[in-house]
Amino acid sequence: VILVRDATFDSAAAPVVVNPGARILVSDGGGLTLKGALANAGALAVGDSASYSYTDLRVSGAVELDGAGKVTLAASANGYAWLVGVAGSAASLVNNGQTISGAGGIGYGSDGALAFDNKAGIVNANVSGRAITLATGNLVNNEATLEATGGGVLDVYDSLANAAGALAALTGGEIVLRCAVTGGLVKAAGAGSLVSVQSQISGA
Repeated sequence: VILVRDATFDSAAAPVVVNPGARILVSDGGGLTLKGALANAGALAVGDSASYSYTDLRVSGAVELDGAGKVTLAASANGYAWLVGVAGSAASLVNNGQTISGAGGIGYGSDGALAFDNKAGIVNANVSGRAITLATGNLVNNEATLEATGGGVLDVYDSLANAAGALAALTGGEIVLRCAVTGGLVKAAGAGSLVSVQSQISGA
C-alpha cells in the first residue's frame, strides 16, 4: 500500500502508472491531486473505513482515468470522500474504463468546478444504505454505466446526456434522478431495486 496525504500525480512531469495489484490510499483528511492522465490498473482508495474527515481526489485541468482499475470512495459513515474539481483550473475528468464505486460524492455541492464524462467506465453506488452523490453543477455525459447495486443509492443532481449510456438499479440498489435525463437506457432489475424519477426523462 502506498499511503498519500497531500500529493500530486502529474503526467506532464512523467507518466503516472498504477500497476496491477498495487494499491494507493489517500489517508483520512488528505487529498491527492491529479493532472494529465492516470493509467490505473490497480486500486485507488479515497479514505478508508476509519475515515471521519473530508478526503479528496482532486482534478486539476484536463484529466483522463485510463485502464481497468478501481477508484473507491471509501470514507466511513461519519466521513466524506469526494472526487472534486480544483476551482479555477477548468477541471474535467474523462473516465476511460475505471470502476468508481463506494459512497461519497462526484462534484462538490454543484459548485460547477468539475466537468465529468463517463466515457467507458462504471460508476457504482454499492454500499448498502449509503449514496454516491453526482452533483458537479454541470451537464454530465454518460456513454457507459451509472448504477446502484447491493442496497446502495446513486443520487443524481446533474442533468445527464445519456444517449449512449445506461442507468441501472440492480440487486436492491436505488437511483434517484433529480435531473433531466436525455436518451439511453433506464432500468430497475432485481428485488428491491428502484429508480425514483423526480424530473424529466426524454428519449430513454
